[in-house]
Amino acid sequence: MFDQLFILFYKFLYGCNYNGEPNILEDKKVYNHYLYGLYKLHKEEKKITGGSVKTEKLFHATSTRNAMSIIQNNFDWGKTGRCRFGQGVCFSPYPNYANKYASSTGVLVGGIQEVGVNYDLKVPCDPEADTTVCYRNEVYVKYYDYEFYPIYVVEYKFNKN
Repeated sequence: MFDQLFILFYKFLYGCNYNGEPNILEDKKVYNHYLYGLYKLHKEEKKITGGSVKTEKLFHATSTRNAMSIIQNNFDWGKTGRCRFGQGVCFSPYPNYANKYASSTGVLVGGIQEVGVNYDLKVPCDPEADTTVCYRNEVYVKYYDYEFYPIYVVEYKFNKN
């Protein structure tokens, strides 16, 4: 399932026109059994409480330093710096949102609330929603712990021609 996402990212990377050739510095699958266990537990809890839940294949872009922290401690929505579509962790199904360091991620999505630009949104207004998306579904925002898990991490740069 996530191998297809990884292939999509590589196709994007090699199709970019950033005035240089892509240079993969590192790519690896993330193995953090503790975080994965919490993610699976949260998924089962959502199912038991009657919520519909599915796993989306999404990308998250960040710095090298943050990526190392994510691998060890997971994403932290409390450290959100940019919050155009809500103050949570942002993901996208499009790899062109990635910049320098990206991870492919499993993200649990139950109810979705569509939002416009809203820098003040702390959690979805709809009580059935656990996720907000921008109007073209380019950005997904998650607000609660353990609803996401890093699967792959790719570090790259573009060499100048």
